[in-house]
Amino acid sequence: ELLTASDDNTAKLWNAHSGACLRTLSGHCSLVMSASFSPDAKLVLTASADGTAKLWSAESGECFRTLAEHRDSVLFAEFSPGGSAVSTASRDRTAKLWRTQSGECFRTLEGHIDWVRSAVVSPDGASVLTASDDGTAKLWSSESGICLRTLEGHRNLVVCAAFSPSGDLVLTASGDRTAGIWKAQSGVCLRMLEGHRDPVWSATFSPDGAVVLTASGDRTAKLWSAASGECFRTLEGHHRGLWSAVFSQDGALVLTASGDRTAK
Repeated sequence: ELLTASDDNTAKLWNAHSGACLRTLSGHCSLVMSASFSPDAKLVLTASADGTAKLWSAESGECFRTLAEHRDSVLFAEFSPGGSAVSTASRDRTAKLWRTQSGECFRTLEGHIDWVRSAVVSPDGASVLTASDDGTAKLWSSESGICLRTLEGHRNLVVCAAFSPSGDLVLTASGDRTAGIWKAQSGVCLRMLEGHRDPVWSATFSPDGAVVLTASGDRTAKLWSAASGECFRTLEGHHRGLWSAVFSQDGALVLTASGDRTAK
């Protein structure tokens, strides 16, 4: 199944083979900014401009929990790798960690001076990575909430950040039209991926960590070698800018989402 989030205040589940809409998740009262599956694919997590994140049953489409402690729009929400926690990022300049089972907020990460665009938990669960409109990404201790490291080098807002599957690298996407690959341990920037003509709105590693996938407002997605930084493929076909691009679980397929109201 595929999962999409939309400005029409809903998320939708689709049959990946037929393209048929299986289920519509309705309940937010403003734009749905992101939607993701739990690791076991039994739950769906949505983030909305209405200031909440919601947990849903993927099977029934029923909302069973609302996470509502942010003071502004929730721009991003994602499950931790084990699924026991949820991370959220907000325009209120904070990120939060929540327990999936109870909905309790157990950690608030404060330190960015502008909107926090994304927040993800590391593969080992020990740290949290945030991206912000203040032009930085930050690494935090999941246990203490202390900021461990600030990644500086982009010339514009950092719209998302992700860990490599092994957790030793960090990937950032920026409004400066580049994506950056960094060492998680030291915060050193290894390489900048340059080639897009408009802001890069998303960046992610392939499941094996060998390839980077970026999506841009220039209407394209690009595939890059994580080791060399070389762009070896450009995906074209959308009529407006792309908001995101992700790999399938086996890394064989790419799914893109665009302002032209389609996913491919």
